[in-house]
Amino acid sequence: MSKVSDVRHLEWQPQKGVNTVGMLLAHLAVVDLWWLHLAPRQTPEADGDRMFKQVLGIGGDDDGFLSPRMECIPEPSPASPSSTTGR
Repeated sequence: MSKVSDVRHLEWQPQKGVNTVGMLLAHLAVVDLWWLHLAPRQTPEADGDRMFKQVLGIGGDDDGFLSPRMECIPEPSPASPSSTTGR
């Protein structure tokens, strides 16, 4: 495996409107923190968000690209199930 020496590798997107590699890695970090430390202790949401920001430097909801506010939500490909429309 080659060494990632340039942040451009983390900013790469397979197409416009799709999460970057870096955002997918951020999501993995958020999920790990949530399931291993916050969920088992039934941490209140406000305390959890503080912990996300303290440990990861991002909030618990800052790990995704697609949201209702985004301009570009990709259309599903013909092979995609209809349940993925708009996601």
